[in-house]
This record gives sequence, structure tokens and C-alpha cells, in this order.
Amino acid sequence: MFAVNVIIRRGTLILAALLAAVCLAAPGPVSAGKKAGPGGSSASLAVKLNRLTREAAPAAARDRTNGNNGITRLDVVSMIGANELGDTLRMPTSVFCDLKTDETYVVDGGLISVYGEDFFPVASLGRGRGIQTATGVYVDREGNVYVPQARYYDEPSRITIYNAAFFQTGQIYLDEMPGVGDANPESLVINDAGEMYITFGASGLRGVLVLDRDGNYARWLRPVDLIFDQTAIEQYRRASENEEDVAGDDSAPLFDIAELVPDLAPPESEQEFRVEGEPGPGPVQIVDVARDTNGNLYLLSAETGKVYIYTPDEEFLYSFGEQGGSTG
Repeated sequence: MFAVNVIIRRGTLILAALLAAVCLAAPGPVSAGKKAGPGGSSASLAVKLNRLTREAAPAAARDRTNGNNGITRLDVVSMIGANELGDTLRMPTSVFCDLKTDETYVVDGGLISVYGEDFFPVASLGRGRGIQTATGVYVDREGNVYVPQARYYDEPSRITIYNAAFFQTGQIYLDEMPGVGDANPESLVINDAGEMYITFGASGLRGVLVLDRDGNYARWLRPVDLIFDQTAIEQYRRASENEEDVAGDDSAPLFDIAELVPDLAPPESEQEFRVEGEPGPGPVQIVDVARDTNGNLYLLSAETGKVYIYTPDEEFLYSFGEQGGSTG
């Protein structure tokens, strides 16, 4: 039968988690190099998957991974296929690795399963703990667990907070925040100051909502790029004009067309007189957010096919990527 598995590679410095749909007969988790879980030999399963991965990789990619150019080779060491109750994972949508406790959190069907360092299930967070519609999970340095949840009947979208013992300590209702409305959160990260950066996926909201350490509204962080949403373009144009009116003629514009990738920037003759349907500057939709060990923020946009990188002080550094439906 088909089982959806979470594939994990753990190394000395990194712990990477990948989601993959694999045709497997084993309903339970298996751990390569450790005891085999239900369903057969874990070592042979991992060996087969590694071999298939290498065979499917383009020749150029295989050559790069064998060299010493900074590209890390990833080998499968474990595959998670079931939760604490023995139920097969059906549609995992998010995964988080707590490097401090060496635990892995997997969101599946709106519920959360927790796996120990041997990748076997040790706990679950579900309806008994107030979780019905989890879309993601994040664990801070003190072990507090933050769970973004979508609307559920009369319950609005929210961030549910638990302590390290998985007892609920608070709720942050997002419908009360400016600009959120009925949108559902999808992911979040927390910086060193305790501020929360929350994304709303494909809900139509633009940018990342920022809350302070107490869960109060702080601001929106909105990367600007060329987009095709004419309503958003017009709203941004009007907001820019209002900012300039308030600041005076000497103020710098909020957006500089020259900062765009040259291939994306329209010719100068078209910058002032766009026709309906053409791209223009505006805030982009963000579907995911992450932080590195230096505190830099990485904002992912499916709308533009780019990653926007900011310093811990929210100073824009650069962006990379482009839209496409094929390799690269």
C-alpha cells in the first residue's frame, strides 16, 4: 500500500527533514543503523532509497556531490511512517526538528506527532490538548511549543502555546490582528527577542505578520517585487504616494525599480504607463519563513518563485530564485 513517510538525515552539524511519498509495505517507522521497526529490515530499505536517489540524480549533480565544493551529501538514515497509535501517516504537511532535545515534530491531518532521537513516536498532541487544525509547529529555546492553527467552527485562527510538558499556557487569536481577517496561519519562527514571524501561505495576505514576545501586534514585514495582482499593485501605489506626501519631496521612495533583477524590470517607457494585466511593484505573498543560526530571516514566495533574505534587524540583503516548472 502507499504510505506517506517523513525522511530524516542527521549529521554532526545539521538535521535535515524531507517529506516524500514512497510506495512501501511497512506501516511503521524504521531506523537505519538501529533496531528495525515493524515491516522488515530498515537497513535494506534505506540502502535501496539511497541507491534510487543516486540513480535518479543528474550526472552533473552526482559529480558535484562527490567533490569538495561545499555541497553536502544527504543519506537516508531513517523513515517515519506511523504515529504513536500505529496509524499510518497519510498527508504530513509540516516537520520541525528540535536540535536541543533531538526530537522531531510532524504535523499530519491537523495533529502533531513527536518522535525521539531514535525516530520512534513518543508523544502526540491532538484534540485532548486543544489541537484540531494544526498547520505547523515551532519549538523555542526554552522548549515552549507554538502551534499555528486554522479556523475551526467558531474558533478563529490562532497560535496555541504549550510548555515543555505539553500543557497549554496561552492562545493568540490572529483575527484580532490588523490585516489578518479570516486568513489561516501556516508557519512561524521566533527570533532572539521573542518576536514571532507568521506566514499565511496562499490565503492572499501579503507579507509576514510580526508579533512581539507578548503576542501583541508589532508590524508587517513585506518584501516588494514585481507582481501581477492589479489590486495589490494599485494599493501599494496609493500607499507609496501617501507616504511621500507625509514625508515630503525629499523622502526616498519606498520602492526603487532599479533594485529589481534587470530581466524583470519593465523598460523605462513602460514604467509610467502600464496597461491592465502587466506586472508592477507590490508586496508579495509569503508561504514559509525560516531562520539560520545567525538569525537571518528567509522568506519564501511561491508567487514570485523567490527567497527574500533579511538580517535579524529586518534589513533586506538580497533575493534569489525565479519561477519555473522544471529542474532549477
